[in-house]
Amino acid sequence: EKYPFDVLWMDAGWYGPDREVKNSEYISGSDWARTVGDWRVNRIPHPGGLRPVADAAHRAGMKFMLWLEIERIRPDTPIASAHPEWLLRCPDNEADLLLNLGHPDACQWAIDTVSHIIENEGVDYYRQDFNFNTLPFWRQADAEDRQGVTEAKYIAGLYHFWDTLRKRYPDMLIDNCASGGRRIDSETMSRSICLWRADLLGRPWFDSSECNHTQILGLTQWVPLHSGGTTVAPGDLYGFLSGVASGVSCGICCFPDREQLAAATRMMPFFLHDFYPLTSNSGDYREFCAYACIDRQQQQGFLIVFRRPQTSSDSITLRLPGFAPGEKYLFERFGSPAPELYTGESLSNFTAILPEPRSCALWFFRKA
Repeated sequence: EKYPFDVLWMDAGWYGPDREVKNSEYISGSDWARTVGDWRVNRIPHPGGLRPVADAAHRAGMKFMLWLEIERIRPDTPIASAHPEWLLRCPDNEADLLLNLGHPDACQWAIDTVSHIIENEGVDYYRQDFNFNTLPFWRQADAEDRQGVTEAKYIAGLYHFWDTLRKRYPDMLIDNCASGGRRIDSETMSRSICLWRADLLGRPWFDSSECNHTQILGLTQWVPLHSGGTTVAPGDLYGFLSGVASGVSCGICCFPDREQLAAATRMMPFFLHDFYPLTSNSGDYREFCAYACIDRQQQQGFLIVFRRPQTSSDSITLRLPGFAPGEKYLFERFGSPAPELYTGESLSNFTAILPEPRSCALWFFRKA
């Protein structure tokens, strides 16, 4: 359909013993969590491996991103039987084992396993998930007078694992998912990007709109590069644009319309420039939410305003930053036929009118 997507992302469930997998099992009945650690491609849905999927994505001009959770091992997987000495255990969680990346041989196995999949299956971007609490495993491994030693060695091994992959595949992006945004720290972010800031899947499961633009308003002040799942429904610009940051993720079962994608494609590059929160970030459904991204060098950017579902007023007056008093600026409201001209002075009190609750307005602007 020639949608302008950058990446085709395959998430959990492609691996493990050869077996039938029903599409209806994706949420409630899926066995994806019961087969982590067995990183053989399931040949029933993928008789030729994942390479045909990657090749199809490449022919369509997209990259191919693949999900793994390399640190978690289930007890009945081959690696658990072959190398129990590589694994950490915890009596409070007998369903999971932790691959001890502080053990040099275990860390090398992780490097070799992921590298093999990247090279054999045509993977361009690597998504590393992390879905359980590891602190009890680390504490269980140390005596009382040595608490923290296993954890420190483990984290050093994790950095070595990522650094080795980055050296081998310098053009490969790494997504640090971790159940959605739970590894956004300076060391992790120096090696990877947060492509899934929270487990907000969006429709058809639930409406993630208010959560998304609340997160974007706060997180972007500290983390310039991030993405997440967005709500997609026909004609729902509010839901879709709520999730747009420097990236945006859409479920393959519910594509946005082309106008929505066109807006997102224009917005995303401006997140690489200056970000300005224009309202408080209380998360209150009775308040407006607004922010702007501005490329100061080119004197252009965008402004977006969300009227949340319980907001009683139909307008908000904003003080837009950095517009020169003696200059003029063209403001193009997305979906409107013609741009409007504003002076820099007038933009110190810019009034946005949104007649309907749960609606948004998006303006692109540039120096006239």
